[in-house]
Amino acid sequence: MKKAECIFLSFALLFLILSIFGGCGKSRETKTGEGISVEGTAKKVQFAKGAEEHFKKGHTLLREKKLEEATKEFEETVKLSPKTAVARFWLGNVYFYNKQLDKASAEFKKMTELEPDNYRGYAMLGKMYSIDRGKTDLAIEELKKALEINPDYVDAHFDLGRIYAMKGDSGRSLAEFGFVFRSEPNYAGYHFEMGKIFESMKAPDKAEKEYERALVLNPNFDRAKEALANLKKKGKR
Repeated sequence: MKKAECIFLSFALLFLILSIFGGCGKSRETKTGEGISVEGTAKKVQFAKGAEEHFKKGHTLLREKKLEEATKEFEETVKLSPKTAVARFWLGNVYFYNKQLDKASAEFKKMTELEPDNYRGYAMLGKMYSIDRGKTDLAIEELKKALEINPDYVDAHFDLGRIYAMKGDSGRSLAEFGFVFRSEPNYAGYHFEMGKIFESMKAPDKAEKEYERALVLNPNFDRAKEALANLKKKGKR
């Protein structure tokens, strides 16, 4: 279980990195007459004077993988526009990636105060708490809050599945991952992580199928190739 626990504790940061740098978490900025629409909120965003440019620059720096500089831009955004929930969301994200968990928690909590119906804040609190083995029950509570607002939010289902696996509840874990696979069949990364879970559960046949599925979806997925090759080597011993 200790080995499996170490694997699962790394998943949160792994998927945050993918979210920030891989594309699915990039902001989608659309100019409107009353503000901008952007990843992290379902509402039109209104920034205080001067804050929007720092927010945009922060995202540009994220795309360039300049995390330290991006963090400063999001900090300036929040300083100028403290009541803008989406600014809190992105500042919390970069704090979380930097392992500044107290700061991240404060930003996500403030976000949920500003937008109580925004599931993303609760989901990120759940993801963050899941890193601490002693806070998994609190993580489940926050993730369930997110799913009460948006039952189809795949990331929250994924994190719940990962937490239940950490707890040894394979039934609930597989149910959550089953939802993920039905909802996002093109996510090779999810199949890769599921393969790692099956390996930790001493189910190599199932793990092999998940790695193979990941490679069908993404033939250039090097980590899945390596995991599959290592699994086959173990099977020949």
